[in-house]
Amino acid sequence: MIRMRQYSISLSAVLGTVLGNWWLVALAAFVGAGFGTLAYTLIEPTYSSRALVTYDAPNSGIESSMGSLGGLASLVGLSVGPSSDRAQAIATLKSRVLIQELIDEQGMMPVLFPEAWDANSKSWRMDLRHPPKIEDGIRKVSNSLLRVSEEPGTGLVDVRMRWTSAVEAQKWLAALLSQANRRLQRQAIAESEANSRYLQERYAQSTVVELRIAIADLIGAELKSQMIAQGRKDYAFRVVDPPFVPDKPDSPSLLLLVVLGAVLCELAIFLWVTLRLMRQSVGQGDEVHSPTFSG
Repeated sequence: MIRMRQYSISLSAVLGTVLGNWWLVALAAFVGAGFGTLAYTLIEPTYSSRALVTYDAPNSGIESSMGSLGGLASLVGLSVGPSSDRAQAIATLKSRVLIQELIDEQGMMPVLFPEAWDANSKSWRMDLRHPPKIEDGIRKVSNSLLRVSEEPGTGLVDVRMRWTSAVEAQKWLAALLSQANRRLQRQAIAESEANSRYLQERYAQSTVVELRIAIADLIGAELKSQMIAQGRKDYAFRVVDPPFVPDKPDSPSLLLLVVLGAVLCELAIFLWVTLRLMRQSVGQGDEVHSPTFSG
């Protein structure tokens, strides 16, 4: 039968030993700070480019005529609800289809997975059994690089892109906003053109003069909507603060790494002193003598 020796360690004895050898504490803090500084130089920095935008899409032709022609639009079978409201537009910024367009247009896959890319052959490395797929790129951008949030009370949308290159982070963010506006613009124009075709069919079928006049007004409103949509560069999102090239990394933090390194080394010293006192306690019974350190 194995019997375990019991021993106790006084916290005051540990603290007394540590504080009594202040030079060791100072040395540990200095070494830890050095390790933190070394880690800062080895970790690849990450930059964050930011843009502030506001949703400013024009109303469709039918929506702009809600007062006088909204009832008629419902009568002829057209929806009078918003065609692309704020929530849908913001969701578009984070959508998989928009992120895939960004990756394809900017050629981001080799940049997102440089360790798997062969620059000489301009293809994925032949020794990889499962080279990265577009789904991997979408997941990486969506989960790690892109952040979209709304600022409460201001109506502004905060859009950020993080990457190890400040220039590429800014370029990708600017391209994302441009693509979002183009996509929402195309959707609005396509919806307005579909409404116009439907109204023209109803106009040709109607024999009531008053109804034909009202439908003609709806067609005119839709044509006006198409012209406005085609002429707006920033169709849905108006840029308040454009994306910029950050001059300082978003991470890592030098101060955080230095403090963390110093704290870890101090904890290591505390643990080492505790273990030495435990060994003395086992060898000498319960009487604990603080070890001395040559300094």
